Amino acid sequence: MTVPPRPPQSPDQPAGWDPSAASPASSGQPFRAAAAGDFEATVRLPGRALPPDQPTGSFRFPPNSQPGQTAPMSSEPTTGPIQWGANAQPGPPTASPFKPLDPALSTARPPFPAGSGQPGSAGGGAPGGPTLPPLGGQQSSPASPSHSLPARSWWDRLDWQRLKPWWSLGLAVIAAAVLVTALLAPGRVVPDPVVAVVGETTVGCPVGDPVFGATTVTGVADQLTWSTVGGTPSELVNRFSVTDPAGVVEVTGDQSMGVLTTAVQHDRLVGLFCAPPSAVGWWDGVWVTAAQQSALMLSNLDETTASVTVTVIGETGPIPVSGLRQIPINRFETRTIDLNTFFRDAGVVQERPVSIALRAETGRVVASLRSQGELGQDWRQTSVAPAADLVIPGVPNVIGAGEGSSRLLFITNRGDATARVQVLGLGSGGTIPVAGAGEIAGGAQTSAEGIVIRPQTTTLLDLTQALSSETMGLVLHSLPYQEDGVAQPLTASLVVTSGNDMASVSAQPAMAGGMRLPVVKDASLVVTNPGQSAARLVLTYRDDNGTPVSSADVEATPGTVSIPLTAEAGSVDLSVEGSNLRVALVIPQLGATAGLLVAPLGLGGLTGLEVALGYDPSLG
Repeated sequence: MTVPPRPPQSPDQPAGWDPSAASPASSGQPFRAAAAGDFEATVRLPGRALPPDQPTGSFRFPPNSQPGQTAPMSSEPTTGPIQWGANAQPGPPTASPFKPLDPALSTARPPFPAGSGQPGSAGGGAPGGPTLPPLGGQQSSPASPSHSLPARSWWDRLDWQRLKPWWSLGLAVIAAAVLVTALLAPGRVVPDPVVAVVGETTVGCPVGDPVFGATTVTGVADQLTWSTVGGTPSELVNRFSVTDPAGVVEVTGDQSMGVLTTAVQHDRLVGLFCAPPSAVGWWDGVWVTAAQQSALMLSNLDETTASVTVTVIGETGPIPVSGLRQIPINRFETRTIDLNTFFRDAGVVQERPVSIALRAETGRVVASLRSQGELGQDWRQTSVAPAADLVIPGVPNVIGAGEGSSRLLFITNRGDATARVQVLGLGSGGTIPVAGAGEIAGGAQTSAEGIVIRPQTTTLLDLTQALSSETMGLVLHSLPYQEDGVAQPLTASLVVTSGNDMASVSAQPAMAGGMRLPVVKDASLVVTNPGQSAARLVLTYRDDNGTPVSSADVEATPGTVSIPLTAEAGSVDLSVEGSNLRVALVIPQLGATAGLLVAPLGLGGLTGLEVALGYDPSLG
């Protein structure tokens, strides 16, 4: 309740009232406020014996009332003026001139001090209780002796005007305490809202060294433009293909756009789907040895300088490598960060593969990892962000592919506590348990409940023989190591070697909506469904002009299905009805060159891309 300001008054005047406007206790007469505000008063009538603490009526000025505004009284007559104060004299019972007190107001307190500090008698009132003078100077009839009112409580004797700053401060403290308690106390978990993002997207495509082979960038969409980074965009088209461009290619189009980079380098196949700029990236199973070299390819598509830091995690924990902090990438610049050179300069010898993470302190970059050496050659795109549940699609079969072929799963526990990981294979026949079936490296332990990985370490699981002889997918579940613990966030990638070539595929997000991608001869779509129910995948083939020519419906039951693409088409639209599908493009041959190329779909160019909104306390 708002406490009105105290008007000037004499010791004879009740606080908060205009004595010149005080009403006689007669039918239909009003009281008039002397100050604006929400003002309420409870009065007792002379001439009636009243039970203790049972007022006969009340009247109320509404919030924000102005001086002079009136509050009507009951139409019932009264036999004398209204008496104020605790020393009013009792008298014979009379009918109450007021309507019964509103129960909603029964706990209200008068906003003025009462009790021993009340004014004395005035204008014919009984001793100790002032009689308010009538309107217009008229005299009221002599007062009958009134009932002696009970003494006011300590609450009534408080001076609310003087205490106003203190109880205002108290209310603020209570509100702050309630807010802090609500933030800190555990409560019901409310899912983050999901917002469908529409519009256009921009991706960047790496380019290989033309000395070692040709690089081709092909993009398809309803509308798109392309150029080298910092160059003049082309006119709007629905398809383009460029071989050996002068620099990294930047493509902008609608979110159905799919852009694929492929190359034959050292007679081996490399390729990936082009990705949008990002401030983060994760890669697992990265060789930094004399036999196999790795480098980060970073492109800045923006007008401002980006600054990135690279961190390294090995079998036993984080590995400090000097020189990998706050690396500047200028506007429209592409830099190759040779990890082998940084390791050698820092005196770090690492025979086992490591995991790396990239974070941009300022700006964004398009990042991919290039790996080349005795094991083969590949371009690798980033994994999905660390999570407790991961799905890796498009794990090719290498059984019978020759000596040296392998399927190696790298898992990094990026949390601060021990992780327990279950690994399942998803084939055409359903789920295949694989955790503990393969050889474990990196100090991890296996048990019937899964693989145990220490915090901030990476480990290797050899799945070459543990998986069946088919192309399939993998599902990883991070579980609490202890009953009172929490599931630790993981990243994971699979590195496959077959003959003299290698391919890498990392955990990817679920495909949402649809995507158009260029058709490559002899390629297949590998679709992994980790859910409990079937989903529907619709394929619409288009010619080089974008005109639909045929379609097909595929039921993706739980597990993995491989779909050969129609080579005669120029592009194919993928439309998902259902959710949770992961899709990869597996290419065994480019032209006359055989090899192995796995390009997962996921981190760019998806129609209906969903963004979960959440609160990050580190952002303030």
